[in-house]
Order: sequence, then C-alpha cells, then structure tokens
Amino acid sequence: MGSVTQCACGVALSSDQRFCGACGKAVPTEISRFCPSCGQQLVAGQPFCPGCGAHSGTAKPFTNVPPLTQRRSVSLPPDTDFGTPDYSNLDPYYRAEFDQIAETEEIYKGKWNWAAFIFGGIWALTKGLWLPALIAFGGAFFTGGVVGVIYWLVFGARGNYMYYSKIVKQKDIPF
Repeated sequence: MGSVTQCACGVALSSDQRFCGACGKAVPTEISRFCPSCGQQLVAGQPFCPGCGAHSGTAKPFTNVPPLTQRRSVSLPPDTDFGTPDYSNLDPYYRAEFDQIAETEEIYKGKWNWAAFIFGGIWALTKGLWLPALIAFGGAFFTGGVVGVIYWLVFGARGNYMYYSKIVKQKDIPF
C-alpha cells in the first residue's frame, strides 16, 4: 500500500486510491500541479485554484500543464444577449419582416416578397437557402418546369419566413 495523505474532507487516503470514499473527490496524485484554466501552481489537496477559483476536486483531476504565459480575456458589453440573433446588417425590409415574425412568435410568416417571386431560385441562392434552391432547380429539371413554377409561388409567399429561418434558426426549410 502507498503512502497516506489526507483528503480535503479530512479522511485519510492512501496514494493508490483514485477517489475519496467519503466525499467522492479525486485524490491528489501529484505534489504540485498547474491549473489548466489559469496556469496557477496548485498544491495537492486544494479543492479550488487560488488563481481563478476553478474546482480541482472533480472526477477528472488537473494534469500537469505548463503555466500560461498569456491570458486571453474577452469583454462583452453588459447588454449582450446571446438569445437574440443580430440581423442589423440586413436591409431594412428584412429587419422589419424579421422583427414582425419574431414579435408574433412566428404566427406571422411574412408578406409577399416580389423579389423572391421574380428571381425564384436565384434569389434563394443569394440568401443562402440551398435546400429550397436545389429543390426548385432539380424539381424543374425533372418535371419539365412544373416544380420550378410552383417554387416561384413558394418563394413569393414564404420567402421571408424561409430566410428568417435560415438567419435566426440556422435551418434551411424546404418551404
């Protein structure tokens, strides 16, 4: 049996144990380690890193990593909202449509889009709607143009919502 050490909870542990039987924390296996989050040197048995507060008593103990020479930090404005996509770079027409679709919780599907109707699959390709464009072009090829005409109508009627789904939900919907 290996040497005896003490867990942070006070229970005596042998060096061949991987986890404390009383609290479930990982048994420190090294005399000194480095925190992978900030590079601060740690002493075995410390439950938290004194440099950044990362918890060291997980089932996966810290490993020896070289100290970080530089820390990168990212500062975000306090009003940053990750749930709301930013479509401020779009034309005012699409911003207004997207706002209205979002405000009605997608009950409103967008108004008739003349550009999408007139240019059809080309419009879809310029907006990154690959699936509906492929259906329109492929269907038109295999049906003698029938599916292409149908998709002109689909793009006109549902184009704004299809584009909204692509931008906001990152989903390419077929119609």
